[in-house]
Amino acid sequence: ANTNRDASGEAGTVGYSGAELEAAAEASTRTALEDALECALADVCGEACSGSAARALARRALRRAPKPQGWDYEFPAVRGLFMKLRAASAAAASTDTNTADTAARSTAVASITVRHAESEFGPSKEVTYATAHALASDVAGALEGVSAVLARVAVDERCVLLLTTTLQQERQRAMGRLPCAACGRFFNGYRGLRWHQQISHGENYAEAVAVAANASNMQLACAPHHERSATANALRARWEGTERERRARRLALPAGAAAARAGDCDALRGLAMASGGGADGWAFAAEQDCVHWAAGEGHVHALRVLIEEGGCAPDGVQRAAGSVGRTPLHWAARNGHVGALRYLCGDALDAADASVGRPKCNPNAATPDGTTPLMLAVWKGHRRAADYLISAGADLHALNRFGCNAAQWAAQAGDVGMCAWLRKRGLDMRVINHNGHSALHKAAQKQQREVCEWLVTKCGLGLEHMRPDSHDSSTPGDLARAEGATALADWLDEQRRTLAGGGTP
Repeated sequence: ANTNRDASGEAGTVGYSGAELEAAAEASTRTALEDALECALADVCGEACSGSAARALARRALRRAPKPQGWDYEFPAVRGLFMKLRAASAAAASTDTNTADTAARSTAVASITVRHAESEFGPSKEVTYATAHALASDVAGALEGVSAVLARVAVDERCVLLLTTTLQQERQRAMGRLPCAACGRFFNGYRGLRWHQQISHGENYAEAVAVAANASNMQLACAPHHERSATANALRARWEGTERERRARRLALPAGAAAARAGDCDALRGLAMASGGGADGWAFAAEQDCVHWAAGEGHVHALRVLIEEGGCAPDGVQRAAGSVGRTPLHWAARNGHVGALRYLCGDALDAADASVGRPKCNPNAATPDGTTPLMLAVWKGHRRAADYLISAGADLHALNRFGCNAAQWAAQAGDVGMCAWLRKRGLDMRVINHNGHSALHKAAQKQQREVCEWLVTKCGLGLEHMRPDSHDSSTPGDLARAEGATALADWLDEQRRTLAGGGTP
């Protein structure tokens, strides 16, 4: 392939594949990192590691991170260098007849002293390091000042330098991932970073929202297409394309699931016959969650084929991430398909329909976190589905693992009508979950003002439901304000002050 050069002198991209461009960028980045490490080692370690020794160590020890979800390179050699220099100091101290004081000799052995010869940058000096971590921290600091290819450098508890290159940062940015400034890892978008801040770094909700919003804004502020080089734009297009393909593969359905989703009974039977017929022929249906797909789309005829002809389990649980433990009943409830619910619960669909031999699924089936089909129906506003489930034996008062009942699900969805219906059915709207969240906290967090006003003025939620939660001491007003709903936050705070003063909403 032939390179060309633009007006700035940068190598062009004509004739090069995306893979070749990325390989060239990686090679260039590694070379720049090795050069930077050589300079940093010489700058910090002085006579102890300079010239060819620093160059050899930089090239030998720099390695790719085993799982580049954050930093993409590691440099683990500083601890070894410290130990080597400390051993040399110990040997020197043991032969130094002038070091008679045992305590002084012990101190000399426990630390290292690096000597810097006089240069154009300053007079000769000596720097003492008591720990390998202190030495690694100074090398990291020196790196930050000498390399344009580094976006971030940190030192872990093993004294390993964790290096995030600008190439890695741009790659992750192109794939829609946001960096955590605290630990250097990247996460899928605003929500992923916000959850990480709360769970891994113990930030309260408002702080986590602020961190995620700031990272999102910085993402938007990256250089526009016309200000980037041709190579940078070509690499970004490659990474964006790779991410689109990854997402498409994740969303693509295998043939059985696609047929179940479409309610194509002939296609389902054809797949079973192509696989040999009989029980073995229908094995694909369980592997591809076909009953779940049919239930979620409300295809009762496909459910009959899968369960009655194919012998598929009507209450199988999913293993896929994000849906772990859900049964077909969960999906039928979530999407409001009453016919599918009736079939799965063993009831006749109409006066002419017989329910003999039907499946009898448990209407209170719960996922590992305690989510029931009724909770999903309520969350999505499907009142007919919720009404049927209760008539079929679903527990209106069930709590999930976090201590939430259906009231919290309806509140966060902003459905005043559903909230009123649940209250009329006898549901306790005043439940406070294990984190100290009432339905008011849930509604405020989702900026649902109408529900907040109904809960306070019509449902009677009081001061105890407005208290700071036990997770990060956030009131409903704090949660609303963190999401930018200032007017709602002010209203909630005013209601809290009124109630605290003995007044009424």
